[in-house]
Parts: sequence; C-alpha cells; structure tokens
Amino acid sequence: MNLTPCLWCSRYAQKIRINIAYFKLLNIRANLNPNVVGASNNPTKYGNKVLKWYISNNRPVTPINPNERLIEGLECVPNLSSLISNLNHADVSVSVITPPKITKTILEEAKKLGIKKVWLQPGAEDTECQDFANQAGIDLLSGGPCVLVDGPRL
Repeated sequence: MNLTPCLWCSRYAQKIRINIAYFKLLNIRANLNPNVVGASNNPTKYGNKVLKWYISNNRPVTPINPNERLIEGLECVPNLSSLISNLNHADVSVSVITPPKITKTILEEAKKLGIKKVWLQPGAEDTECQDFANQAGIDLLSGGPCVLVDGPRL
C-alpha cells in the first residue's frame, strides 16, 4: 500500500522543516566566534566565498585549513583543536565546506572539543555525517541552507 501524505500535510511538514532550519540559523548567527573549515585562497572555491561573506559582514571569523598560513589576510589555523585555548568551545560555531569524508573527521573533533554549533554548507554532508552529529548532540544545520544564499537574511 502506497501512503502519500495529502498536499496540506506535505506543505505543513515543509513549513515546519523550514522554520526549524531558520531557528537553527538564528542560533548559529547569535554566536560570536564563527570559524570556516575548508577556507581557501582560491577565489573560485566556496571555502573562499563563504569566508569572504563572514568578512564582508564584519564577523570575527577564523579560517581553518591545514595547508595555508594566511587566507584573505587572516591568520589560518590548521584544525579546530588549534583555536585559541582560552576560547569557550561552547561559544564557537563552525561553518564547514569540505567533502563528507573530511566533514565526518571535523564532526568527531567538534564532539571531542565540545563544539555544539555546526553549519554544514551544501555538499559537505551525507547521512553518515548527519547521523553522527545527531548522536553526538551537535546542533547541526544541514540539508540545504547556505550562508551565501541564506546569510543575507541573518
């Protein structure tokens, strides 16, 4: 038996998902210490575009990339563990622009450090990453919202 929800139910469920995503977006926006994992010096890559969005919106952002020292004039750190040690990791948010295989490693590190707010940009997530984050208690924003599209609403 094929059970498909009525049109109203489908629209209502979609609206709930959008509202939950927007709520999570606001929660991450309120954070004072955003970081961009997968930041890049290559202006054609999304890691660079997302970093520039934070910079142009006057956010005190930190680029994270193990292969770079400076990106867009900002000192780069190699990983989440290298963030300033006196920083309360519960007050850190992370915007991730990496392939899902790398994203899983980032999520494991975030869990270990107690980082609870993670925004996986489109393409950085898969079901394994989402399941891991949910089990780890990470407040995860994924599955579509992108800072380049949804950021101006922040």
